[in-house]
Amino acid sequence: MPGGRWLPGSGEVALERVLYRSDAAESVSTQDVLDIIAASERNNPKREITGFLIYDSDRFLQLLEGPPLEVEALLGEIAGDDRNVGMEILLSETAEKRWFPDWSMKRLISFGSIPAQEELRAVLGDGNGGQAILDEVNRFLDS
Repeated sequence: MPGGRWLPGSGEVALERVLYRSDAAESVSTQDVLDIIAASERNNPKREITGFLIYDSDRFLQLLEGPPLEVEALLGEIAGDDRNVGMEILLSETAEKRWFPDWSMKRLISFGSIPAQEELRAVLGDGNGGQAILDEVNRFLDS
């Protein structure tokens, strides 16, 4: 696995999970966001990165999970991307299991919709430690 580290005694590779928020640059258009998602869907499987992206007209909230070196490299690329400013890491942790194994980068652009919120709750709300992520998503949407 690229960039992974072994969990002692488990035979499994540790994952890194990072949640961050940033502001969209003034020049960012809906097409720019669609381009970001298309590039993520194309490139993230090669890097073994999964997660979701929420965009609400002027802000991003993104969760990335994958091999630590790959996640850290991608965070560096995102921080250097002029389509966003003011990146703030809200959560960073090591994980043994992916929460979003089938989401190369789940599009949650129109996040006000109940189905998108329910989809996240279905993954994160079953006692697997995802409540902190749900709380951050709710704070993001309420601010």
